[in-house]
Amino acid sequence: MNEFRDIQGIEGWSKKLKSLLDEALQVCKEEDLGSRLKMSERLTDFMIESRPNIPEIQKLDEIAEATATSLLADSIEKRLKKITSRTGEFIRLTKEFDAHAIKNEENAKSIRLENIIATVDSATETVNAAKKLKESLKDNVKEGKIAELIDETVTAVEKLRSNLGKLL
Repeated sequence: MNEFRDIQGIEGWSKKLKSLLDEALQVCKEEDLGSRLKMSERLTDFMIESRPNIPEIQKLDEIAEATATSLLADSIEKRLKKITSRTGEFIRLTKEFDAHAIKNEENAKSIRLENIIATVDSATETVNAAKKLKESLKDNVKEGKIAELIDETVTAVEKLRSNLGKLL
């Protein structure tokens, strides 16, 4: 079974790499080359399977690649030092991803706020135009029905505008 099959998004791939780094840290302490080779292969599989091929995932792949190489160093001390360095790099990268996510969320809120303000302004203009039209209508039956429709429309638009105003 492919351990990478169900992983989605940067968060999922980051979590998986963290798990692999934790395992690599334990495996690097072993003298047995076989277990280090298996771990190195899993990290290589991570690089092959990770998607989409965007800068954030590529940075994760770079950490996986460096860790896979570090597992094959000749001494335990060298392996520990290299893998610990990669784990530190991964932590910095995770913080960078988190900062980008917060910034993107703030930008989305700003865009939403701009759209709400634009809609409120447009609703105000619509209400004013509808009221002017109603004032210009004559008092005959046909135009009286139009005036009633205008009143209903104005009420609905004012309700929308009021509810949007509560979001500001």
